[in-house]
Amino acid sequence: MSSRTNQRPRLAPRWAKVLRDLWEHKTRTLLVVLSIAVGVFAVGMIASTQEILSRQLMDSYLGINPGNAVIATTPFDEELLRAVQRMPEVEDAAARFSVFTRASLGPGRWRDLTLFALPDYDNIIINKVEPESGPWPPPRNALLVERNSLPLLEAEIGDTILVELPDGRQRELLLAGTAHDINLPPARFTNQAFGYVIFDTTERWGFPRQYTSLSITVAENKFDAEHIQEVTDQVKDKLQSGGRTVSFTWVPTPGKHPADEILPAIFLLLGALGLLSLLLSGFLVVNTVSAILAQQVRQIGVMKTIGARRGQLIGVYLGTVLIFGLLSLLVAVPLGVVAAYGFTAFLAQFLNFDVVYEGIPLRALGLQVLVGILVPLLAALWPVLNGAAITIREAIGSYGLGKGRFGKGPIDHFLLRVQHWLPWLSRPLIISLRNTFRRKGRLALTMLTLTLGGAI
Repeated sequence: MSSRTNQRPRLAPRWAKVLRDLWEHKTRTLLVVLSIAVGVFAVGMIASTQEILSRQLMDSYLGINPGNAVIATTPFDEELLRAVQRMPEVEDAAARFSVFTRASLGPGRWRDLTLFALPDYDNIIINKVEPESGPWPPPRNALLVERNSLPLLEAEIGDTILVELPDGRQRELLLAGTAHDINLPPARFTNQAFGYVIFDTTERWGFPRQYTSLSITVAENKFDAEHIQEVTDQVKDKLQSGGRTVSFTWVPTPGKHPADEILPAIFLLLGALGLLSLLLSGFLVVNTVSAILAQQVRQIGVMKTIGARRGQLIGVYLGTVLIFGLLSLLVAVPLGVVAAYGFTAFLAQFLNFDVVYEGIPLRALGLQVLVGILVPLLAALWPVLNGAAITIREAIGSYGLGKGRFGKGPIDHFLLRVQHWLPWLSRPLIISLRNTFRRKGRLALTMLTLTLGGAI
């Protein structure tokens, strides 16, 4: 009784064979796992990047209370701003002054620089601007440059920048620090810098304390583009009735960052690359499983001789592929998460927002698990079904899994003629050519895999 209790549970022979094959062929196991992991990694990185980027970009954008519409006009005063704020269709309105200047980068080199003056830096209601470094608000005769614009000015905090005003006058400004405004166009895309000054500075330049643009939020139906456009037109009419000329109005897609329009194209390209990587992994699995079955054809014959059924053989080899897929997930999932956050941080530099680590995106994780298990099994199904269907006579006779023999096809006849025409060719070369075309299906898969890899 005690001897039975102390006996260790033993694996079924078929699973012992699977584990022994994996362990005895460590290099092959590693290569197959890595080939599957490449496709799973690509899918996971792209899916995770899309999930992280879409969610965090939206959260950062909505956090600034973005305006539903922006209206640019000739200068107007505080009284007209309050008149717009009193409109029942408008929840709130905020104004700012802007002046288009040029910043000197050196002798004969200039960079376009748009400067904004805000009425109250400590109470920004719409399109909030956050301080990054330096005094807030900026001192007189100083500016805070938008952080994404700092590299374009080729200057550092504490430097003095020479600015040319629209009328040609030049003034010096201290670069006092940086600010963050996610609502501005990315400076690296527009090649234009942005900065912030106070009205005391613009008044010293001769500009009156007035505003040139108006941002509004609507009181109702904030995600209805048609309603927002109607309210924007009403505000436009009020500005024009007050004697101002409206140069343009802009109604962004409600609830979406302006850059959201280009993200689908980016993810479409990345998704295509991920799909190609996944297909490449599938072809590699087909080739590897076919090679394993070709090497173990006699083992298949022996197993069938002692009573193994076709379903059991299919289970053995699909079980091997399942273990390949599970091992690939151990490699691909953590690397995919790290790469996704790194790639999101890279894109965030252009879209001008901060990335916060929030763990593994669950939807992307589920997709990786599904791909890592299902795709290898589907890819291996065809060669496994063919391999398990071999008869005992064919297996023991070592003819292999392919029923075709060299010499039947036109390519085979051509190689025989080449051997006759060029008798000086070495016999090993002739044998290698024959073996290359002996299993034309495997050759086609190999060529397709190499071609797909080169295309990617």
